[in-house]
Amino acid sequence: MGKKDKKKTRDPEKKAALAAKKDAKADKAALKRLAREQDRLSSLSIHDDDREDAKAIASNSRNGGGEDIDSILESFRNRTKELTSAELEVIDTPFPSPPRGTFTWTLCPTNGLFYMFGGEFYDGAENLVFDDLLRWDPDYKESQSDDEGDDGNKTKENNLEPNNNQDEGNPKNFPTGQWTRILSPLPHPPPRCAHSAVFHNDGIYIFGGECATAEKYHHYRDLWRLDVKKNTWEECRSRGGNPPAARSGHRAVAWRHYMILFGGFHEALRTETRWFNDIHIFDFQTFTWAELQYGKLARLPPARSACNMGLCTAPTESLFIYGGYSKLKNPNLGGAGSTGGGNKSEGITHVDCWTLPLKSLLNAMGKGGGITGASPPAWERISRKGEYPSPRAGTSTITHKNKMLLFGGVLDSEGDHHRMESVFYDDLFALDMERKRWFAMRLKKASGGGRRRRKKKDSEADVENESDEDGCESDNNDGLDDDGDAKNEEAISSGWDIGKLKHDMFAFIDGDGNIVYEKIEEDNAGEDDGHSSEKKESDEKAHVVEVPIALESDTKKNCASEINKGQKQK
Repeated sequence: MGKKDKKKTRDPEKKAALAAKKDAKADKAALKRLAREQDRLSSLSIHDDDREDAKAIASNSRNGGGEDIDSILESFRNRTKELTSAELEVIDTPFPSPPRGTFTWTLCPTNGLFYMFGGEFYDGAENLVFDDLLRWDPDYKESQSDDEGDDGNKTKENNLEPNNNQDEGNPKNFPTGQWTRILSPLPHPPPRCAHSAVFHNDGIYIFGGECATAEKYHHYRDLWRLDVKKNTWEECRSRGGNPPAARSGHRAVAWRHYMILFGGFHEALRTETRWFNDIHIFDFQTFTWAELQYGKLARLPPARSACNMGLCTAPTESLFIYGGYSKLKNPNLGGAGSTGGGNKSEGITHVDCWTLPLKSLLNAMGKGGGITGASPPAWERISRKGEYPSPRAGTSTITHKNKMLLFGGVLDSEGDHHRMESVFYDDLFALDMERKRWFAMRLKKASGGGRRRRKKKDSEADVENESDEDGCESDNNDGLDDDGDAKNEEAISSGWDIGKLKHDMFAFIDGDGNIVYEKIEEDNAGEDDGHSSEKKESDEKAHVVEVPIALESDTKKNCASEINKGQKQK
């Protein structure tokens, strides 16, 4: 066999990859043609002077159409280059477009506002990574004034004071929330996702993350601070110590005047993926980094990303780590006669929980921000007690009254040819960090039309009944069932996969070329109240799932599997 024949048959996988790339380009071009045709059709019935506005509205209303999204993002970046001070733009939609994941969501306790930064969106042809900054006011009412102070905080008109004379059963009296896009002048962080964010002293600090697009794949190790009063960014240069290695999917919390960072992963094309289990500490006062150094025989949590991290303040200050995801080499996956041998990796969804005492950490930290010769605090693994969640990764986490609350998550099973089967969860759990015990939080549906304010003259029984109706925790047990102390088992979680999601849906193609799956609702003959039809219509809208038509090809399914595979690491 000659050299030419060897080249033709040497690497069939490379041929398949090239063919898949070619198909991806063709599908992307088809999406762009559909987007341009939609713009043309939407502008035919509108006066020439309003055609540009119609195009902008049409492009904003679509989830697909990478060309339109790219142009919108580019216009925002060009505007920020010319700014000398921050500008605010009100968004008149329930959620910013396009949708996104792996962003950071940070509460600013000084003004009661939430800040969203970064994230990514896969439109069926490419992965888009964002660098825009958005803010959400949960207390905003449609009837109130839109005036805001220069420092970005809510004015007196926007601060909602309790009014017992209002009819609280009226939905118009409830806050609807409002989104605002913040355009900050240069400098500001580049686009990223799967980064970390913590709040400290009127500032939001973000570290690391990744930018994974068709043209660029990069992990960051930079630290930025957002001044929530001025809405401006500044990069925090280290004045001592070595910053953590570039990574994404890590976790961080603010404690006293420190930021504690744990875990994450780093992936590169020419090197093996690295998973981390190191602890790094940033001192907000001295702007210095320090790493806790452990011996080879120390008992440490296995390396991971996408874990849960919580801070407990009683009875002693402690850091808690739970769950996460990583990959380890498994020599048994290669099998007899395989060429990979032990080079294949097996995904691991961690279910272990670890705690780190922070009081002894102060002894290890020097006055200048570095680590002294004192021994670092020792990790302790705690057993799972109570009603604990099933294996999953990528859950959202928040700490409240020394309870680490977990919601959702995904369990991925990777098959041949990187085919990914995912199960998504919508249940809620609480880890009582004081008792080191798990509880399943089963929410109860409110029976009334609106939430009734508690009055001082109510009896204790009325208050308990009201708490049950509203599905909220009582002040005595924070919603944790005392019967859970007798349970030591994994909670039953059914989860949702694609098959279950589509089993009671019908599909159709909309004007944008997307395949839309809409839930089929059964008629309830027993419902004869005035708002039943209204509720049914809102439920149907909540179950609409749009999928770009290009996703129906095998090439796009493989691409979606690759994108999904990265989600659980973040």
